[in-house]
Amino acid sequence: MIDMRNVILRMGRIRDFERSESVFGEDGQAHESTMPFKAIAIVQPAGKDDLELLEEGQRYFPTLLIHIIHSLTVGDYLNYQGHRWRVVNAQDWSEHGFHRCIAIRLAGTETGHGDGFTVA
Repeated sequence: MIDMRNVILRMGRIRDFERSESVFGEDGQAHESTMPFKAIAIVQPAGKDDLELLEEGQRYFPTLLIHIIHSLTVGDYLNYQGHRWRVVNAQDWSEHGFHRCIAIRLAGTETGHGDGFTVA
């Protein structure tokens, strides 16, 4: 059995990630907080089989496949090629030395919740 950890360490590059978590503000509302970190990962375009793991509405967005030694969770971010990508699927393959994640590019309506519309 191949230990992918060594492959990722040899072939991967240092990438910029953000760990996402919800924190409650003084107003009692949940706000997203992120903590940046760097990790070695292999990033490549997602294939057709990978897209089948996504929800129907997410299959049309530009999508990446991430192989990484450290665990990522759904909602974490990758900053890659001038864009921000959100992890939407995270699989634990740690018995083979890695985690496999799918991320979609954030743009327009794929970004987080807004404050809604202002009614005058």
